Amino acid sequence: MGLREYLDSKLGLGRDTSTDTIYTCPFCNRPKMYIVTDSLSGKAGMYHCFHCDRSGGLVSLIAYLDNTNRSSAVATAGALLGGVNLVYSNTDSSLGLTPEERILAVLSMNAPLRHSHSHTKDDIAELTVPKLVPPELPIGLRYLSQDLDKEEAKPFVRYLLKRGFTIADILRYNIGYIVAGGTYSAKGNLVTIQNHVVFFCYDKQGNYQYWNTRAIDKQTPKSINAPELKGHYGKGKVVYNLYEAVKKRDIVLTEGVPDALTLGQSGIATYGKGVTGIQLKLILDNVHKDQNIYVMLDMDAYPKLLEVAKAIAKYHKNTYMVYNPTRQDANSLGRNKAWQVIHKYSIPVTETGVMRFLLTSTGESTGF
Repeated sequence: MGLREYLDSKLGLGRDTSTDTIYTCPFCNRPKMYIVTDSLSGKAGMYHCFHCDRSGGLVSLIAYLDNTNRSSAVATAGALLGGVNLVYSNTDSSLGLTPEERILAVLSMNAPLRHSHSHTKDDIAELTVPKLVPPELPIGLRYLSQDLDKEEAKPFVRYLLKRGFTIADILRYNIGYIVAGGTYSAKGNLVTIQNHVVFFCYDKQGNYQYWNTRAIDKQTPKSINAPELKGHYGKGKVVYNLYEAVKKRDIVLTEGVPDALTLGQSGIATYGKGVTGIQLKLILDNVHKDQNIYVMLDMDAYPKLLEVAKAIAKYHKNTYMVYNPTRQDANSLGRNKAWQVIHKYSIPVTETGVMRFLLTSTGESTGF
């Protein structure tokens, strides 16, 4: 029995994505758990649930599913993977490995990432960014720059100020808001949007490209992206704030717009934990060789952070991984603390740097 067959037998049939398999999470019973099922990937068995936020490695998952101890789980994992690439995550401290086992796991993770980016340098150079049109703006959209004195706009302004943004930020980035409105999905269904701020992405000439939202109160979903339509810009085909950030010496790559905004004009966002080939080309085509690129993604998914950093570093020497010991995103930290973390805990993407980052991320002391 292989890893995929084992997981299917325990969790039900999985649904494949380009890099992972989606299962029903055994911890929260929601179909939001992503598991790496390629036994040759260098990170087989790593999992993360995007509902309950539970993360870990194959050994801890097997121990839970089989209700067994760590030694038995290690043996089962080895059999499922044919003895290769056991990956450990220390998020489940009750199943902690010895220091020797942890270092072996780190060494296996430092193997080439088969899924990270199969692009060669020539592939990126030859990749063509398609000519696309922006998605239609959402129904009910208004602009805070025009409505700052209106009563209906005040909750949205208060939300942004509470998140650390300034009136100058609101005006610079032309942040919008929707009290009650919506958008049509790719299938033509109306998606309701209520009490969301709206962020816009612009091209080099300052023309509107793409939008996404963030709820100002506790509701689901907390963020809505413009619908993915053929021939239109989508979240994987733009980079938020890229053309402002390239004017700065330091560029910080984050997941979401609020994190990018927190870092001022230096912040960019890819609207997710990864980076697409088109996004990679957009970044590389516009940065200068002397600029620094800091990859500051979610530390709870540090293999993805490493994957993105290594993909960029193939073509850009001054690329750094931000080891964030606080485990808080940039917006939660606030502008000053976020920059302190970046300046204090950035590691260059070199062979030594990658090892240092991995040992630190998995709990080994590296002298920080």
